[in-house]
Amino acid sequence: MILSTTWLKDHINFNLPLEKLKDGLTGLGLECTIKTKDYGFSGVVIGKVISSDKIKDSDHLNLCLVDLGNKKLEIVCGAPNVKANIYVPVAIPGAILNNGNFKIKKTKIRGCTSNGMICSEKELGISDVHEGIMILRGNFNLGDNFIDYLDLDKDKVIEIDLTPNRGDCFSHLGVAREIAILENKKITIPKRNFTESSPAVDKKINIDIIDKEACPRYACRIIKNVVVKESPKWLKDRLESIGQKSINNIVDASNYVLFDQGHPMHTFDLNKINGSTIIVKKSDGKEKILCLDGIERTTDKDHLLIYDKNKPIAIAGIIGSENSCVDDTTTDILIESAYFDPVTIRRGAKKLDLSTDASKRFERDTDINNLINSMNMLCSLIQDVSGGEVLKGICDVYPKPKDNNKIHFKVDNCNNLLGSNLTIPKIKSIFSKLSIDLKKTKGFLECTIPSYRNDLEREVDLHEEVARVYGYDNI
Repeated sequence: MILSTTWLKDHINFNLPLEKLKDGLTGLGLECTIKTKDYGFSGVVIGKVISSDKIKDSDHLNLCLVDLGNKKLEIVCGAPNVKANIYVPVAIPGAILNNGNFKIKKTKIRGCTSNGMICSEKELGISDVHEGIMILRGNFNLGDNFIDYLDLDKDKVIEIDLTPNRGDCFSHLGVAREIAILENKKITIPKRNFTESSPAVDKKINIDIIDKEACPRYACRIIKNVVVKESPKWLKDRLESIGQKSINNIVDASNYVLFDQGHPMHTFDLNKINGSTIIVKKSDGKEKILCLDGIERTTDKDHLLIYDKNKPIAIAGIIGSENSCVDDTTTDILIESAYFDPVTIRRGAKKLDLSTDASKRFERDTDINNLINSMNMLCSLIQDVSGGEVLKGICDVYPKPKDNNKIHFKVDNCNNLLGSNLTIPKIKSIFSKLSIDLKKTKGFLECTIPSYRNDLEREVDLHEEVARVYGYDNI
């Protein structure tokens, strides 16, 4: 999983240098590496155009004198925006572009020797902009490696290799909680507000959960009169910083909340849902579903499906169907925020040989009591980037609310297992960092586990938590 350090700072303003952050997270059990961006070019330096003169008998070519600090080179350039006194990226002879497929050589053009190339963003693989050369803003040291300039302007990213039991860390919020342990700080969850409009959502949709074991909770909200369009730059930049491509403002908003909160949600085109009804049940048998990726897949009785009155509209927790997808003509959407049984999703995804960002998280278990917060965050974001009216209220079918797990913990048992001599105040300090509430009773501590830690079930699990926070190197 790739994480943006800038994005993480939305939740915790950490001060650790990246190397110490990497070591700290690895020590906590989240194997961490610093990810270096692989640019598809080399040998590109920063230059300054000293002069730009039209080449005789050419209506668009210019012979430019470019200062690289330790030398000046003449380079032929046909870009319409080339001019004197601008800083530019220069591929000198020997430079490699297009992931090694193109090598820059000294060449003759219209009788003039060109000693390299002044590059556009597209030629460097930075973006699709190719109408002119890339002009750099600010003052620079001539001859510096252009990659160093790009890295100064980019998010730093880290990569986490998660063990299957730590589904709570499959998001920026989850990893921020771990960083908070290292820095002994509290995390913040940015508040997003939105306005509601009449009528009430339960007048527009009905939810019927047939298989309550595979889907213990299903909630939804409706937003009307959205405008599907390109996402704003900040949203595209955030997703691109972790290697995700922008699709449109609605899908991007949903993906943003997924990678921020760790809870997968799905957006349906409300007008493609027949009968104003959502039904959650296992497949009746062999059913063919054309999925969002354009591939037709066959489900069976082990797959949990989302139906409307007439047809399946999604393979629950794995992928949506094309027959209910949000597209450029969509005006009204239904947001699904549900909890799906991890074993059901894991089995269904394996049978389809399909692993998605959603299924990876549902398989590792999600926080059943955070799905409303995540959905409200998505409503706020969609209203910001696409307009729309959020209908009043929430449809939330949750027949058996889940209580937070309680574990009886004995300090002596922990010390005997770890070979440590930790005191009760030290144990309390460690559990406080883990947001585990304590109640002292006769002979043991009653520990109330936060709902996002589905992996903590037994006393020995808490022994492991104590060990990793106290530090294995200290034992």
